[in-house]
Amino acid sequence: MLRSLRHKPGQEKPILMVMGCQRSGTTLLTHMFDLDPTSRVYRTDEVLFDKETEVAAGRLKPLPWIHQHLLRERAAFIQIKAQVELQRARELLEDLPGSRIIWLYRHFMDVGRSTISHGRGKQAHRSLQPILQGNQADWRCQNLDPAVQETIAGLYRPDLDPMSVAALFWYARNSLFFQQDLADDPRVCLMRYDDLVNDAMGVMEDVYDWMELPFPADKIVSFKFSSSIGRGRGLEIDPVVKDLCDELLNRFSQLPHVGIGGANLSLL
Repeated sequence: MLRSLRHKPGQEKPILMVMGCQRSGTTLLTHMFDLDPTSRVYRTDEVLFDKETEVAAGRLKPLPWIHQHLLRERAAFIQIKAQVELQRARELLEDLPGSRIIWLYRHFMDVGRSTISHGRGKQAHRSLQPILQGNQADWRCQNLDPAVQETIAGLYRPDLDPMSVAALFWYARNSLFFQQDLADDPRVCLMRYDDLVNDAMGVMEDVYDWMELPFPADKIVSFKFSSSIGRGRGLEIDPVVKDLCDELLNRFSQLPHVGIGGANLSLL
């Protein structure tokens, strides 16, 4: 019942978009928000998303339609898992009233290991193809900086190991954070996966404070996944690819984060 008691239809309400590269913890974070009885969570298989074609799967429907649909919601806030819309982050912030973004990132070695362990080694190669082909109609390449495309094309080869290929995809997706100048936008919250699983209570309390909403505490935080941290760090990876991703990871580490791993968001 609480999900329908906070707002009347027609009222604007906070819209929180969870963004991050695949295998970075966006499903876990979305599940936490879904446990909040005052929220309405939209995953990529729900009404806000296009499911007509394989290319469009997981893409948001036209924003005017989404805005009108969300006006009918009565929850205290809306959470949207916008995992394949990272390249449109700035556009979404400007065109969806009341929207904010949590950008969740995870160490590229752990993302690579998770990708491979889920049997997606070959898929990692396929995921890079739109970037290598410069296919702007595909979300993997849409709005991507030509310099990033060129860098990836220069490092990719068909016999490149799956860990390195997954790391290049991680690099492409997370480079979009800096490409769109999101670091200084107060509507954007940066979250590290390691912090989320090590101190979910502290991280989520910071998030709710940032959203100016009551924190439901143990209603949404009752489990840990710390065993998933660091499991890919000892695996083999192309050294040039590793240096490239380490540099981007270091750029993230210099910014304010929620939770124990970084500065409080009040510094923004």
